Amino acid sequence: MPPEPYFRPADHCRRRREKRHSWDFKAILEFLALVSISLRRVELVAHSRAWTAGIWCSTLAEWIRGKPLSERIQAIGLRLGLAAMLFMMALAFFNDINRLFG
Repeated sequence: MPPEPYFRPADHCRRRREKRHSWDFKAILEFLALVSISLRRVELVAHSRAWTAGIWCSTLAEWIRGKPLSERIQAIGLRLGLAAMLFMMALAFFNDINRLFG
């Protein structure tokens, strides 16, 4: 029977703790590989969606106004988008920590 797939680092740690597995060299390498793959996946998805959504929003605003957005408005939009992404990342991190220790 193949082992259960580990989708998140927090789940991987919790399962190791529940099954009383030791953290040998192979387990540490598996964990590091899982973290690396998870970060790459988040990076690719976040960048492509944020970039696409940002372009669509600015294009829509320019189309509605009939002229390009000012640099000040673009800067405000950038700050709002970055704040939203940082909030979502912090929320995901908090959720993982809660699952790991909660």
